[in-house]
Amino acid sequence: MFKSKLLYLTTVVSVLMLFSNVANAQVVTLDTYEEFTEQEESNGVVDFIPFMQKQVRKIGAVPPKPFFIAPMFFYLNENRNVTDVKARYHMNPGDKLGTEVDDMVMNSVNAETFSTGIRGGFWLFPFLSMYGFYAYTEGSTSFDVEIPISWESVMEDIDTTTNISVHTGGVGVNAAYGMKDLFFKTDVFSNIDVNSSWSKVSLLDNLMYTITVSMRAGLSKNFTKNFRTSLWIGGMYRGGSATGTKVGGKYSLKGDSYAVYTAHQASLSPWSMVAGLQVGISRYFDIITEFGFLNRFQANVNLSFNF
Repeated sequence: MFKSKLLYLTTVVSVLMLFSNVANAQVVTLDTYEEFTEQEESNGVVDFIPFMQKQVRKIGAVPPKPFFIAPMFFYLNENRNVTDVKARYHMNPGDKLGTEVDDMVMNSVNAETFSTGIRGGFWLFPFLSMYGFYAYTEGSTSFDVEIPISWESVMEDIDTTTNISVHTGGVGVNAAYGMKDLFFKTDVFSNIDVNSSWSKVSLLDNLMYTITVSMRAGLSKNFTKNFRTSLWIGGMYRGGSATGTKVGGKYSLKGDSYAVYTAHQASLSPWSMVAGLQVGISRYFDIITEFGFLNRFQANVNLSFNF
């Protein structure tokens, strides 16, 4: 079996690229207490990070807890384009030359995967956090093949489903800006998140590199001192070695025969949209959900513990 089943594997790497960005380093909003009558006592490491916390406390607000750790759960279903398909049919292992299959077409690749992982980091400033993450993905990829009529009798049983697993690690940074009580005691915020990841795919020796940039804007409201909700919408761009490449594969057919192909695959678009909700039950715990749409469907849940 060729290691060059990259067609399927790069699809899943793209999954992790999105997954790494999902938790978006927490939507930053400072917890301002009513009439500034209550302040949090700082001690230990809280005295040092986030930097500039003294300025934050002077305006009657409380900076975020310095550290966070978040288990992550992520589902993705995505299609990718396949073009420039070339295929050869080999009757048996001794048929090294094979016969070219004219007019063979592969429809777009579909990947369905589920990822679990963990992300942890710290607030360097009240408006900027840095984080690292690890994720493990399992799933399957498949595509539909349009086989020329003259080859249907020997290639009708081709199975294009491949199961894969991927280990991914990466680092990122999130910068945010907000305006308090802009209208009806509602805050307006925006953030930009940039992260890089490196993935080890089960059938490949080399690491794959991905970079993701996302921008979000939304509203946040404190209902009580420690209970708040945030809603946002945004766009996400992804690039790197998983966005498009020449690929190949080998598939068993009837008996000892097999088919070999080469093709070019690429994402439908480097851009997608996201919409999300964050519920802050206390300063120590947040539930973050986000959905992606346009060119792909994604859904994720993150549980952030702040300390």
